Amino acid sequence: MAGVDREVLGAIHKTALSHVSRSIGRDPGEFGDFAFLIKIGGTALALHADGVGTKALLASRPEDYRCIGVDAVAMNVNDLVCVGARPVAFLDYIAMSRPDPDAVSAVLEGISEGCRESGARLVGGETAVMPDVFSDERTVDVVGFAAGTPVSPAFRRRVKEGDVLVGLESSGLHANGFSLVRKVLLGGDARRADEVASSLGRTLRDELMRPTRIYVRPVLRLLIRGPRPTGMAHVTGGGFLKLRRLVAGKRLRVNVDSLPEPPKIFRVIQEEGK
Repeated sequence: MAGVDREVLGAIHKTALSHVSRSIGRDPGEFGDFAFLIKIGGTALALHADGVGTKALLASRPEDYRCIGVDAVAMNVNDLVCVGARPVAFLDYIAMSRPDPDAVSAVLEGISEGCRESGARLVGGETAVMPDVFSDERTVDVVGFAAGTPVSPAFRRRVKEGDVLVGLESSGLHANGFSLVRKVLLGGDARRADEVASSLGRTLRDELMRPTRIYVRPVLRLLIRGPRPTGMAHVTGGGFLKLRRLVAGKRLRVNVDSLPEPPKIFRVIQEEGK
């Protein structure tokens, strides 16, 4: 079995939503907005938490650990800008089976790079060593927590009929779908990651361990200078189904057509998965 059971995950989300509702004293709306906005002393703050998932299982070289550091930042700040927030602070949680100073150093280099790119400041974090939790001594799990402040004037989702979808190009797989990707491309044999894929002209590891693109700068430029988007979505787990959030509660549907050719790695996965 590989991939994620979306139905089971949906049930978990509903349970989490019920606890959020009780905590904040109101219905936060449909679960799954890209970040949560809360007012503290009259100041609005956007908050988000996310991790790199099973992509971390492919990390073995310093550049791989640096990659998942960037990923941890990207997965958070890309969601923050979808609610019109400028990233201001980031905290990390790094867990491993045994102390590995070199791996942690490389992860933090990536996190620092991601923070510089997004404008966030790395303000703290936690490092946990849990040999009873991780069976593989090389495994490092990375999770991030980010905070942002809304741009002025505040962004409001105002999607209407006739709006045009505009996509920003990805750098590849980013940090989603790796349970399925590893199953399809590696078949449980991690050594295959270092084989050269002729259609890619590079090893699978080099292709898969590409950092997630950080979209903060171009999106903030649009929010501040215009033309302002009427809605934004960070396409991650679930793919284009995330676009349904743009029209949630409206009598509208999203029509996706004339898609550009995806990066080659998507075709490789499609062919190998047949």
